[in-house]
Amino acid sequence: MGDVLADLQLLSGKLLSFLVPLAAVGALAMAFVEAAKKLRDTRARHNARRFTVWMHRWARGNNAVPAMGDWIELAMAIPSTDAQRLATELTAATSGWGYLPPPEARAVFGMDTSQFVAILSESADIAMAQPLRYPALFELLADGSSVDARAWLQAASTNADTNDASYRAAGQALGRIRQQVKRRLDAFEAETGARWASLNQSWSNALGACLMALLLVRSQRSPGEVMILSVVGGILAPVAKDLVSALKSVGGAKG
Repeated sequence: MGDVLADLQLLSGKLLSFLVPLAAVGALAMAFVEAAKKLRDTRARHNARRFTVWMHRWARGNNAVPAMGDWIELAMAIPSTDAQRLATELTAATSGWGYLPPPEARAVFGMDTSQFVAILSESADIAMAQPLRYPALFELLADGSSVDARAWLQAASTNADTNDASYRAAGQALGRIRQQVKRRLDAFEAETGARWASLNQSWSNALGACLMALLLVRSQRSPGEVMILSVVGGILAPVAKDLVSALKSVGGAKG
């Protein structure tokens, strides 16, 4: 047992000699990535792009821009004309990452994914409660629920008695529409959050690989070795800190 532990400690010591500088590279890469995201408002760009793509996919090319304008107006509390203009600009900019939303929109688009979706959910509730004021957005939200949409629109436009059976039925129809919208928003949140996490991981890996290459280029290694070690280092750099902690616990074990 003692020999096995000694071998493990020897192996962990050799791995630590590689992983400790790798952990430093990972921390440096993450710091650079975070700084770049702040300077370029990358979160706002990402959320704006994902929201626009999602809206057009949901609308299937019909009514997308007016519905986006209604949703932006509610979410960002800006005039309708400004919201419609922003919806048009976002639609035109979906082919690339270059578009940065204006300052009044950045505050919302720059939120964490869960906060951003919460704002969208609250705005959708307002539009569903006032379908005559936000017809384009309500039409999109009720997509696939035409019978329920007609029932709620009729109730909302007639000032019916809330105790009336037909109004209660319309309220149930609105509840079904809300459930449908909630499922769509949940799917949007999951997809947007996963894409954001994947982008962060990719940026960290790529920058970590570049930093490793800079460190190794002066060593007496062939270009092929430098490339392989840089790629491996870039992949391991984000998790190197956790590996170092685990290996130190092995190295500190007593026989």
